[in-house]
Amino acid sequence: WDKIFRILSYWIDKGIDGFRCDMAEMVPVEFWHWLIATIRQAYPDRRIVFIAEIYRSDLYQR
Repeated sequence: WDKIFRILSYWIDKGIDGFRCDMAEMVPVEFWHWLIATIRQAYPDRRIVFIAEIYRSDLYQR
């Protein structure tokens, strides 16, 4: 998980402010919770956007 954080940090430091996360539902939700919280903590003054795709929207309906 730390390697992905370091890769995203590299791009954020270059000015990138968003990431498209393909096949996000194939990655454990715990990872996304950790990654997004860690990015927000590391860059509190930046608004970093994560956009993800899902194929089973019924699993994510409220």
